[in-house]
Amino acid sequence: MCITGDAYGADVAVGLLPVPPDGGYGWVIVLAAFFSNLIVDGVCTSFTEFKGAYSQHFHASDASTALIGSLLIGVYLLVGPVVGGLTNKYGARKVVIGGALISGTAFLISVAAPNIYAFMLIYGVVGGVGFGMIYLPAIVAVGYYFESKRAIATGIAVAGSGVGTMIMPIVCQYCISTIGWKYTVWILAVLVFLCALFGLLYRPLAAPTVDQKDHELVPLRAALRKMSEGDDYENRANSQMSSENDSPTKRYSKLEAGKMSLL
Repeated sequence: MCITGDAYGADVAVGLLPVPPDGGYGWVIVLAAFFSNLIVDGVCTSFTEFKGAYSQHFHASDASTALIGSLLIGVYLLVGPVVGGLTNKYGARKVVIGGALISGTAFLISVAAPNIYAFMLIYGVVGGVGFGMIYLPAIVAVGYYFESKRAIATGIAVAGSGVGTMIMPIVCQYCISTIGWKYTVWILAVLVFLCALFGLLYRPLAAPTVDQKDHELVPLRAALRKMSEGDDYENRANSQMSSENDSPTKRYSKLEAGKMSLL
């Protein structure tokens, strides 16, 4: 059943899936997802450049320092199922903006951590949760806007991860040697906050109107009508064949039965 309303000036088919435009504004979504992936995966893979500075500042072992990067990447991938549920309920835009604010804030305050364990919690765990909220909805939003071109659109969006992996470590290495690791982390925080702007671009698709849906269902209705007509014809043909195949003995038996009933 279809429920309609006119909240947007036209009858809207509630509960029906929007039709992917396969282009148009969808390419803006692809571009936003590209840069979101560039920042998220670029920051994750540039952790190696910070490892020595973290170890020296917090007087921590290499194993403890390496755990920071592992937590950041592991948490942002592990929260995928939860983020998927949030995206279904609230939409990609709200989830991405929330994730950017969480990770950006975590990076800003992480430089004030008193020890390596507090830094792990703030930078690795909290930052990883925010990264997961940025990454997954970006891929999902691209899928909403494309159908026949979904593969190429998703490929372009994911390519941002490769670009970030190549350029971000180089940029971070230069910044650490020039302005120090704390200011470099703040620069990363600013980049993460930019993902909130990209999230604003994840505009949800408009629900299809009843007229649009009726137009799309015309071929389906025609096919169902033909199937129904074919079934009726087959039933009539079978009935006719059955009557024609009655043997003389059967017809005689029916006639005798009729006579007996009259007597």
